[in-house]
Amino acid sequence: MEEATLSEVEGETFDQVHYLELREAIESSFEEAVLKAIRDNSYPLPDKVQHIIYDGNEPVAKPDFFYKSRGPPIAVFVDGPDHEKTT
Repeated sequence: MEEATLSEVEGETFDQVHYLELREAIESSFEEAVLKAIRDNSYPLPDKVQHIIYDGNEPVAKPDFFYKSRGPPIAVFVDGPDHEKTT
């Protein structure tokens, strides 16, 4: 068995580094606001952003946020002003 050691990266925790990595991959300012709210309210950060879900070799969905490491997979779609319908 190998031993592992966790350490901070230049004063940042893993969650801070992970947050910055996620923020780099988001595709809209609304997604960024939602990601910031997740972090600021101490909710678990998503494992991935813009993760493509496949059925076999066929892509079927691309959720904005994707959780997999904390139980059953959860796909989160963030619909903002671009998706609002006007009547």
